[in-house]
Amino acid sequence: DAVTPKTAVRQALKVERELRAEADRLRATLAGSARELHSTPADVERVVRVGLALGRQSPLQPGTDEQSGQRIWRVPPLTGSWSRTTTGLVDRDYGARPISFDASLAASRTDLVLAHLNHPLVAMATRLLRAEVWGAGHLARAASLAINDTRVSAPVLAAYSRLVLVGTDGKRLHEELFPAGGWLRGSSFARLGVTELASILDAALGPDTTPQQTPRSVRDDLARTWPKVAGSLEAAITARAREREASLQRSVAKRQADEKARTTALLDGFERSLRTALAEQDRDQQLSFADLDSDERSQLTADRDAWQQRLDALPGEREAELAAITRRYATVQVLWFPAAVVHLVPAPASR
Repeated sequence: DAVTPKTAVRQALKVERELRAEADRLRATLAGSARELHSTPADVERVVRVGLALGRQSPLQPGTDEQSGQRIWRVPPLTGSWSRTTTGLVDRDYGARPISFDASLAASRTDLVLAHLNHPLVAMATRLLRAEVWGAGHLARAASLAINDTRVSAPVLAAYSRLVLVGTDGKRLHEELFPAGGWLRGSSFARLGVTELASILDAALGPDTTPQQTPRSVRDDLARTWPKVAGSLEAAITARAREREASLQRSVAKRQADEKARTTALLDGFERSLRTALAEQDRDQQLSFADLDSDERSQLTADRDAWQQRLDALPGEREAELAAITRRYATVQVLWFPAAVVHLVPAPASR
């Protein structure tokens, strides 16, 4: 049936609404993932700020964007290996450009640089922080902080731990940090739920907060209580790690399927390229082979033989690659390591 102009318009409007709804859903999913993974602009800025301090570099210089009124940052001259992270900040038309950690601000700007997760400056700070956390660096592994949170009526004792999934061949398949903890009342420990604990920790330790260290007497009390509650905290960490292990099984299976699909697609594409090259050479050779000298003919023949050998070997290579992926995921080892302990105490005003 012929499509009338009105029908076409209605269909176009319907498609536009569906696309807009899908874009909104994806935007909300992205924002939720950023919050869950602590990769919001404020979180990334904090990583860079701490990384520069640990690297004994000058701090970022805050400023205000004239167009939007939002916070931007100027990167000071950096020394040593840090100097390479500023490559690309200087523009021929704009000079030394400031940076922003907010994609919505910097996405369509040429006078502003987006400091995303893979930007050299952010990557350098992240690598340094990782080395400090897992090495004998300058970061403290324990903190006792006074917080103002009406939900926290008793001290909270929590630990951040590193969870790593390792394949049979030793390849790291997944890595994350997870918190576990509970209420601490004297020497009694009661495990907190995952969502409630995460909410308390995010509010207390977020990038926009400045919690204060508790008095020495509170820290001394915790040190005396620690031998009695350390086992309970360790049990909470183990329980949470087991929960994460169970929930990650599906994502690990999907990752295996995705890895096989990518490998198959890559080899299929390579096979198509080889077949096309062989077909084109055969066609060109029929047209001009007689016009070539002996060395050129020998080179063409050698090239064709090499391509044909590579093509003949692809089925075996595909089988070997897929078998290696299967072996990698056959036995997944789950490891976890406590990284830091946090003690949160309600400030006097919030008790």
